[in-house]
Order: sequence, then structure tokens, then C-alpha cells
Amino acid sequence: MGQKLTLIYSGQGALARSFFEWAWPNDAKSREIFWREFADCQLVRSNYYRDIMRFNRWPAKERPQDCIGWGEEG
Repeated sequence: MGQKLTLIYSGQGALARSFFEWAWPNDAKSREIFWREFADCQLVRSNYYRDIMRFNRWPAKERPQDCIGWGEEG
């Protein structure tokens, strides 16, 4: 997770995605579920979300209602 975050926080989101796909090659379904949960559901909770999106030229979105919620407190 550390390399992926470092790349994303430095504006290299496309490279982070490529690295993630290389590191998780054999199960595309679970990989996509994890990426969506991370990118659409967890990053949006960051105080730096708008900056992260701008650095990566990604559109800012609202957090989807159907997020799994990994890592959330009670």
C-alpha cells in the first residue's frame, strides 16, 4: 500500500494504478473491488482529497453509498 500511496500523493496516480495491476495480476475481480474501495471510498475521506484529485487530474467525486467500509471504526 505504501508505494501506491506515495505515487498517488505525488501526482502519479496513473503509475500507481499500473503498479497496483502489476502487483495484483491474477484476480481482476477482487483487484477492481479493492481499487474501487480504496480510490472511491477511502481517499475521499482524506483531509487532502481535493488536492490529491487535482494533483492526479482525477475528477473529485462524492463517496458512493455502497462502499464496503474496510478500515472504518465501529
